[in-house]
Amino acid sequence: MKGYLIGEPRPLGLSAAIAIGAKTWIVDITAPASANAGDLVNVEVKVYCLPEGNIYVSAFGLYGDTSLPFAPEWLWMTPYTIGSFTASFIMPNKDTRLHVGSYYYTGTEWIEDDTSFVDIALGGVPPGLAEIQDIWYWDPSTGSYNPALTEPPTISLGAEAGAQFIVYNLSDEYLDLGLFISAKDPLGNSAGASIAGPAHLPPGGSFGSHYRVVTDRPGTYTFTVDIITSPTIPYGVIGTLENVPVAHVVGEIPPVAGHVYGPFISDATTGESFYHLDLPAEIDGGHRVIIGINWMNDGGEAAIFTPTFELVDPDGISRATKTLSTMLSPGAYTGGQTGVSVELDKTGTWKIHAILRSDGIVLDEKTWDAVATVVVPPGEGVVQIESVNTYVLR
Repeated sequence: MKGYLIGEPRPLGLSAAIAIGAKTWIVDITAPASANAGDLVNVEVKVYCLPEGNIYVSAFGLYGDTSLPFAPEWLWMTPYTIGSFTASFIMPNKDTRLHVGSYYYTGTEWIEDDTSFVDIALGGVPPGLAEIQDIWYWDPSTGSYNPALTEPPTISLGAEAGAQFIVYNLSDEYLDLGLFISAKDPLGNSAGASIAGPAHLPPGGSFGSHYRVVTDRPGTYTFTVDIITSPTIPYGVIGTLENVPVAHVVGEIPPVAGHVYGPFISDATTGESFYHLDLPAEIDGGHRVIIGINWMNDGGEAAIFTPTFELVDPDGISRATKTLSTMLSPGAYTGGQTGVSVELDKTGTWKIHAILRSDGIVLDEKTWDAVATVVVPPGEGVVQIESVNTYVLR
């Protein structure tokens, strides 16, 4: 018998005390009471077939705005039998309510019949057990994080803005604590991010992490700092300092200015993508990769920006190069990729090198470690792909 795809159900109700359906009844949902962010959550739903049965039955879930299909896709059920459906999802960084619906097939369409839900609490370290108690602002005049500064400094345009944050373990047990720092410029645009830790801290122990950015527009730069319990994203957040001012920038924006940022690399062999915080990515030799970057207009006028970016192998040889031209208004940004898939045929560190020009003038130049390749099978080569993907982020 052919199986049928089940359409996404409407959002379900918030009460578990919903009456049983016309032909099915969700008798049990088995799921953990809590899970840490990033954990794999396994769910089993048991559906009872009422006397009006002899029907195809399926189950479908929804957590937040994310659909959750169950397996098997459908079961043929007779009256007074119970069918089991299973699914898994990655626990998000918040308490989660999983809504579940049972469906039966009329021969022409699937009908939602019974609904229920289960609540899964976010696990990890309970809030209130750790706290950021010290902030040391970056002082460009001394080139150091200055504990004597009690207020964000006023600095000149082009200088670095930054801060060091120190988190303390307030509990009476060892805790694994880290810090995720994200920066914003005066317009609210992302100015970069950093992640450090976690460190295994004894009661009363502390852990510090710092971050700096080069300022490119006047106004106040802010950092948001998450106290985290895992070193990767998604992570468990147990405390947040939002929009902390770290510097007040004074000066005039030049008419034409810009920078390159946010390098990324796509493994064309596996379909995986790696972004700035993931680099350098560990990718096996023999895989083919495509690189890309982003660039932004930091100036006060609209201008044509011409980035040139390339993938450089461990011997310093350029293996794929792309030059693009884009018109950007002040504060706007965009990105692009090479459209060339390169085989990783050498061991060592592969780099992304980028130069941003406008009207022939170099505005910015950066080099990032992109790929760390350890094992390379015999053979080497470059595969050309004709299509080029350029996208506008704003």
